[in-house]
Parts: sequence; C-alpha cells; structure tokens
Amino acid sequence: MQQLTDGEWHRLHWASPLLKGGIAFVAILAFVLANLRERLVELVIGQTGGPGGGGQPGDGTGGQNGGRFDGDPLNAIYETGFTGVAILITLGVLLIAVALFAVAWRMHTFRIGTDAVEVRSGVVFRHNRQARLDRIQGIHITRPLLARVFGAARIELTVAGQDAKVELSYLGSRQVDELRRELLRRASGVQRAEAAARAEAAGTATVSAGTSAGAAGTTPAPGTAPAPGTAPAAGTAPDPGTAPDPGTAPDPGTAPSPGAASAAGATPVHGAAPAPGTVPAAEQAREAGILNRRVHELLGPELDLDAAPPESVVKITPLRILGSLVVSEFTVVLLLVVAALFFSTFVLHRYFILFLLLPSVLGSLGYYVRRFSKAARYSIAATSDGVRVGYGLLSTSNDTLPPGRIHAIEVTQPILWRPMGWWMIRINRAGHASGRGSSSAPHTLLLPVGRIADVEKVLALLLPGLAGADTQGLVMAGLVARGRAATGFSRAPRRAQCLRPFSWRRTGLARTHDAVLLRTGFFWRRLTVLPLARLQSVRVSQGPVRRILDLAELHFTTIAGPVRAELGVIDRAAAVAVFTDVSAAAVEALRADGTHRWAA
Repeated sequence: MQQLTDGEWHRLHWASPLLKGGIAFVAILAFVLANLRERLVELVIGQTGGPGGGGQPGDGTGGQNGGRFDGDPLNAIYETGFTGVAILITLGVLLIAVALFAVAWRMHTFRIGTDAVEVRSGVVFRHNRQARLDRIQGIHITRPLLARVFGAARIELTVAGQDAKVELSYLGSRQVDELRRELLRRASGVQRAEAAARAEAAGTATVSAGTSAGAAGTTPAPGTAPAPGTAPAAGTAPDPGTAPDPGTAPDPGTAPSPGAASAAGATPVHGAAPAPGTVPAAEQAREAGILNRRVHELLGPELDLDAAPPESVVKITPLRILGSLVVSEFTVVLLLVVAALFFSTFVLHRYFILFLLLPSVLGSLGYYVRRFSKAARYSIAATSDGVRVGYGLLSTSNDTLPPGRIHAIEVTQPILWRPMGWWMIRINRAGHASGRGSSSAPHTLLLPVGRIADVEKVLALLLPGLAGADTQGLVMAGLVARGRAATGFSRAPRRAQCLRPFSWRRTGLARTHDAVLLRTGFFWRRLTVLPLARLQSVRVSQGPVRRILDLAELHFTTIAGPVRAELGVIDRAAAVAVFTDVSAAAVEALRADGTHRWAA
C-alpha cells in the first residue's frame, strides 16, 4: 500500500486497457469479420474478375478470371493468393490497436498526495483532474464480473459538483480496499492529528534533552554507581568496578553477547532473514494460488464484516426482493400494456401492433433482472469512517459515505407495499445531483426494500441523532401514525382539505435538535428527514388560493436529487414561525458542524 500513497505517479492495473475498451474492440472486430467478410475482401483484393460474372475457377462463370466472386470470401482470399496479405493486414490492425491501448495506459497516471488525489490522462488532449480529500462525498468501489476474473476493481471518488468525480479504472482488488482505507484516514483528519501529536512530542523531547545537556561532560566519582534509570553522560566511561543498573539502557555501540540472540523465547528482529527451511507468510499466501483468491473474491461477502459490526447489517432475502419487484407500479403498467396488446391483436386483429410493441415488452423484462441483481447481497453497516453499503449479485459494488455527506433522507411506502409493510429509503448527496437518472439510482437508493425495523436501524446509521428513545417515537409517528395520533408533528388546518383532500391529515412538521422531519402523502407515504447542518435555505410561498385560505407552502432547499423537501399546505402563521426557527437553527448547526474532519 505504501507504494501507492507515497506521493509519486503510478499507473493503473495492467488489464485496464482490456477491461475498458479492448474487449469491445475484439467484439466489434469479430462482428465485422462475421457479417462483412465479403465487403472486406472486395476492399482488400478488389473484384476478382471482369464484368462477365463471378463463378468458381474453371466452371465457365468467371472464377478468378471472370466477374465478382460469389462464393465464400475466405475461399476467395485463399484462391487468389492473397492469404499472406490478409493475415498481415489483420495482424497490423491488431498491433496498432494494442499499441494505442498501451500508449493510453502509460499516459494514464495518478498520485495520492497528503490532501488530494490527482489523475492525468489523454494522449493528444491531456486532462488533469484533482479531488481534495476533505471534500470527498463518498468512495464507491465497483467490481464488474469480468474485472473480478482479472482480480481488478474500479474506485470512484465523489466530490461536490456536477461531473466532478475522480475515477481510477482499474486497480488491483486488494489495492482498492487498502487505498480506500488510507484515503478515508487522511480525509478524516487523523493524519493531521497524528502529525500535531508527533510535533508536540518532539518539542517535549527537545526540552528534556536541553535540561539534561548540562550534565554532559561530568565524571562520576570512582566507585560510585549512577542513579537508577539514568544513562552515563556522553563521553564518560563507566567505572570498572561498578555494575550497571538494571534500568539503564546498554550503550548503542556495545554488541550483545553471542548467546543472547538464541535465548529461548526471544523475538526475532523485524526484517531479519528467516531460518533455513521456513517460508515467509507472503510466499505462503502467494503459493495459495490465484484461483483460490478469485473464488474467494467471487463468493465472499461484499461488505467486510470484520470492519463493520455484524449486528448493524440489514438482511434482505431474495424472496422479498422478488416480491417488491412484482408488486410495483412498473408491473401494473406492464400488465396494462400487455392487456392492450392482447386486445388490439386478437380482438381488433391489428397484428402490426404486435410487431411494434412486443419487442418493447420483452425488453422491459430486463428491468426485473437488473433490479434484482443490484439489490441482491445487500448489506449496510456503520464503520469508523461512515456508513458502508454493499450490493450486487454478479457485478458487486460498495459505497462508503463519510459522516455529514447526506443532505436529505426520504422514507417512502408505495400503496402496493402497504399490506406487506415494506419501505424504501433514498437520499440526496453531493456529486449525484442528477439523482433521478438511472445512473445515479444505485448511489441514492440506500434501502431497496425493508420492514419498519430495518428503517429504524438505517435511519440511526445515517443520522445518529434519530437513535434516541424520544426521536424513535417521533419517527414512528411520522411513518404510520394517523391524524392526531402523530404526536410531535404539527397538523395542517381543516381548511387545507380542499387542496389536499386525502393527505391533509398526514401533512405535518416536527423538529429535533439536529434535523427537520416532514410527513406527507396518502397513497405514497413519505417521511423526509433534513439534517439542519446540510440545509441550504428555507422558503415560504403563498399563491392566491392559499392567500384566501390563509395557508402557505414551505420549501427546503438541499442538494438536487430524488428527494424533494416541501410541505404543500401549512398554516400561514405557523409557516412564518417555522421559517424563523429553522433558519436560526440551521445557522447554529452549521457553525457547530465538524464532520468535514470527522476524526480530528
């Protein structure tokens, strides 16, 4: 690990060109050879005959001296004598591709500094990207199936800003885990704290050395022994008749007795050569074989339970994942489309609709496969550097969220999940502002499907202030309580029923010492949790209809993402009071926040 964090420039895994673009190149080349062989032959050797046609040699239809060759292009190359040329051209293309990938790999370097990670890439157009460690919003590690075969993984450092991530594709699988640990260590402020402690200790040692320097050069009287625990002064020789004190350290220039090294129970010196016939631990691990390591990586858990307490991990069974996919809005829409397709085809006899929509319906089945493979082997746990989430069946991923990097939390229950008591949790985080896109969904979906106990556990991990007994009751009231039973939440007045006929009883707000909680929705129950230290602004708005009803809207601005924090109806006077209270509390929370250096 030291060779990657020494501040020098390093290159990526040797298989990176193959994993990033080489396999696609081979697939494209195979497709071209399989489907366009005849056109390639025409391009290389031209027309093998004249305008008379293209038959086989000697059959009277042209052959080599006739028109265009109508047989297999590979036979045409062989019979026209251009086999060597075709092989040379193919090898030339392959060598050029390999050379281009090799040059791109050599020009793609990175270095890990004390405060930042820097990446250089590009051959013709050079790119230089840098990410400050104290601005890291999360570290995401992905192990695609093919990369796991090569023992490689991709690490992505997410920082605040649109398209501001720094990606290293690919590094060794073991190097990635160690690199994440070291990056989080430096980002947490531990390194600076250790440096300050070492500087303070060095200053204390300098003062102690200065106070003892006055004793240097003095010679003890003959026959007297030095005080216990003291070393003889520099430049003085001990009296021959005196015995050394048991607490004194031996002189650095003296050699130990010959039998001291072989004393029973002695610990060998670090770095010393092992005894003959013994194999170092590193060699034994290397001799275990690459195949065993690959099998362990493929079958092992994505989340290392040694680094995270097992009791904090939420378990999701495959049956629950399948049930959540079947009982979903997507399934309802798919069934409606299938019913319309069946009706138009077999009742109205519009068969062209079958050919138009059937491929789309079959392709939509891949949605279930993708969602299941990404939700399988789900795990979440608290570590010393934040919350770590792992998921994935074939291509595995794990995401580490340092403290204070979550800007909004939303607990949602679709109406189809209500009989089963299932919930999902999504978040807003910097670096994934386009959280409504499919590419950011894995980074913002923290709990695919879980019960109420799982929700309480995950919320306690994401925001420890919700782990108390009083706040847990507040969370439960925000999730499942009805009407006046939601103690601790403000309630919308009855005149708001004309704007929210179903959900006005479930619309309310509550505040703890470090967060704001919003409960909304009737068909889709939602509980939104906003950490005060991450809140950017509060806005009160009032249109003409709400002005007549003496109501208002509350909008809470956070990092853009799938969570929208707003309260559609609230009493006007209560909205003004919330605006004043939350604005002051957010300023105080931000002033006391120290999560950017969470271990300092």
